[in-house]
Amino acid sequence: EHPYIADVLHISAENLRIPGYYNDAKKACTAALSMRMILYGETNIYTMFSTILQSKLLCETGNPEDAEAAEAALQNALTLIKDKLGYDSIHFSKVILDIGDCLQ
Repeated sequence: EHPYIADVLHISAENLRIPGYYNDAKKACTAALSMRMILYGETNIYTMFSTILQSKLLCETGNPEDAEAAEAALQNALTLIKDKLGYDSIHFSKVILDIGDCLQ
């Protein structure tokens, strides 16, 4: 596990998600999240970014059970971001928007 590999996997997952290659994006995101959990731990902000991406993928695939799990993960991420970066962080606002998108 290397931080740069985790970063590349995370970016690749996001780039695969945007045009709708969800299966490939999930694989890359899962690998990035696993590496970041090992490298940084569960409450690190980089790990939360991968958790947020994984949640967005779950919301976009349309399975209601996945959407509920994704919303819970986004709520946890929101709390962590609030504690680490504050309310005035752009990341805090972005997660609020992601939660709204997930609830659609």
